[in-house]
Amino acid sequence: MSNESSPKREYFSATNPFPNAAVYTPAVAFGDLVFVAGKTSWNAPDPMDIRSCTKHVLDQIEKELINAGSSMEQVLKVTVYLRNIDDWDALNELYVGRFGANPPARTTVAAVLPRDSRVAIDVIAHR
Repeated sequence: MSNESSPKREYFSATNPFPNAAVYTPAVAFGDLVFVAGKTSWNAPDPMDIRSCTKHVLDQIEKELINAGSSMEQVLKVTVYLRNIDDWDALNELYVGRFGANPPARTTVAAVLPRDSRVAIDVIAHR
């Protein structure tokens, strides 16, 4: 296979709160796949409310996907990290319907998150 037909990495940044950080790229596309880095809720309008945090994170993900030529409906895999697994039901209230009629595969785990975030989510999508 020649290099001319090989996919190239493309970098996207619609919501980067750390534009000078050398260790963070908000989204990377490779061919028809888009990888959105973990979005956290540290700067949500109400950082103590899981619903506000979840909406904020999902909105950030949607902006990155659109910027990379994809959409929420094209997400294949979601990984959710919750600071408190008891927030599961409240998170799901905001999650249901955000990815269209057929939701993607999903893994949810309890995790220690940076900057007092209540939730972090990363996704893989196609475009």
